[in-house]
Amino acid sequence: MGKRVAPGIEKLGEQHYRIWWTEQGGRLRSKVFRGPLAQAKKSRRAILESIERREYVVTSKKTLRDFRDEYIRARRLKQDGSPGTLKRYESLLGGTLDEHLGWRRLQEIEDAHIDEYYLWALENEETRYRDESGDLRKVSPQTIIKRHQALKMLLKDAVRRREISKNPSDTVSPPPRRRPEGVAFEASEVKTILAAMEGGLAVKVRVAFFTGLRRSEVLGLRKTDLALDGDRPTITVSGKVLEGDGPLRWAPFPKSYHSKRTIDIDTETRDVLKAWLKEQARRRIALGRAWEHPELVFTTAAGRIVSPNDLSRDFRRVIVALAGDGSIETRGGTFHSTRHTHATILLKTGVRVSVVAERLGHKDEMTTLLYYSHVIPKEDGHAVRAFVDAIAAA
Repeated sequence: MGKRVAPGIEKLGEQHYRIWWTEQGGRLRSKVFRGPLAQAKKSRRAILESIERREYVVTSKKTLRDFRDEYIRARRLKQDGSPGTLKRYESLLGGTLDEHLGWRRLQEIEDAHIDEYYLWALENEETRYRDESGDLRKVSPQTIIKRHQALKMLLKDAVRRREISKNPSDTVSPPPRRRPEGVAFEASEVKTILAAMEGGLAVKVRVAFFTGLRRSEVLGLRKTDLALDGDRPTITVSGKVLEGDGPLRWAPFPKSYHSKRTIDIDTETRDVLKAWLKEQARRRIALGRAWEHPELVFTTAAGRIVSPNDLSRDFRRVIVALAGDGSIETRGGTFHSTRHTHATILLKTGVRVSVVAERLGHKDEMTTLLYYSHVIPKEDGHAVRAFVDAIAAA
């Protein structure tokens, strides 16, 4: 025991003190302080003031992993986010992030720990994908940015629950955000790809190419969403297929309320859809009551919901084969590339950004420009001539 030199302060040695205080709930706590007595008094006073303001954080041995599990579980119980979104959060907050930081006590994590992990991941972490030379690819800066966003959101909730006093990720700088550029196929390649597809896959891929719908939106189309009669056929995006921990299900709301939209389609796509619905009706009659989802445009052969991952896998298999035999030159295309292709071709041909944004279901034109400004034809020459002509005519 040291010598008491002030209320709640014991002297242990030269500029060496132990500070005592009582936490909320009556538990007596202490910490060792090195420095002059005046600073020790100031430190204790700051603790007492934080308790009065109800900003004090009770000491806890809870790890980042413990709090992450609580956070995800609470959001699942509250249905705060789709199953797919919550599964994505688990993935981002797991893996190497969990290995490097998950074991640390939540209250001991500092910005230096987070920054050190990001640098390690960028330099050492490998993905399951291979580059053209056959080597495993390193994790991308974009992935680190997504992990940072998820971690920042998690620690923000920890501050809200008074598990920690401040968010250490606030002072961490992730890799700089770069303009995302998705893989888009050339117009000639679209014809080649569609010719190589068969059956229901061909119809799904055509709808995706000619509308820009996301894969979950394509699979979530209902027969009531199609208006195929008349001179102006349309498709209404009113829902999507959700793929989470449980069984596949149809959700009545797309990615965001901006995604709910009605767009025009061409007459050839309309005719393809009509023929598909007739074929589907024939199969449904043959299967009888076992057909589970008669309301959906696209189902499995047994009338069940199609998995988005299965759709991507089937599409990718055809694309890899076409690229392998030289039928197409574009490499790295995925099912989402159909969406990029739709937007890219429209913008290159001069369609207004506002129209493209509406077809894609973007929040506003700025979102579309973030992804596709590099493909919009430059009109600097026209701008120069327009200004010169206006001045000359004044």
